[in-house]
Amino acid sequence: MEKFNQNKYIQDYRKQNYKQFKVELKVEEMDELNELLKKKKLNKTEFVKLAKNALEKGMIGMKYLVIKDTQVFEKRGNWVYGGETLMSKELKIFDDLDEAKNYYDDIKLEDDFQGSNRYSDFKVLYKYDSSKINDEDIEAGDYDLEDMIFLADEYSMTDKFV
Repeated sequence: MEKFNQNKYIQDYRKQNYKQFKVELKVEEMDELNELLKKKKLNKTEFVKLAKNALEKGMIGMKYLVIKDTQVFEKRGNWVYGGETLMSKELKIFDDLDEAKNYYDDIKLEDDFQGSNRYSDFKVLYKYDSSKINDEDIEAGDYDLEDMIFLADEYSMTDKFV
């Protein structure tokens, strides 16, 4: 009978039950991360587990915002922009890009004429860092589109002039 080799047993056990998560960072980034971990008294495994938990809870990661709104134009020879209509803005937040795109694609835009006014819909799709802007910020209107990444837009008012 072969003698029990504890080192081989441990090595085989780790191969079957653990996987490594490897990343490549710039030297400065790694030094900064190591310093932060040291200050917070965390090891790298604890850090990854905390990050995974935060990612699952939507506290970090990318999110997607779809906005649908209506603009008003007044006929003064040409169409003159009069702003966005009150109470017409619709916002929807998504964790998944494909869901956001599907929702965005399903929005039907309308162009409505009432007297000398024109009500034209538009839709926009943005991507943003959920650790910097949270759902409550968006719902309260406490965000800046400059902090988001523009992905797509579409307007009902194109070259249709009546």
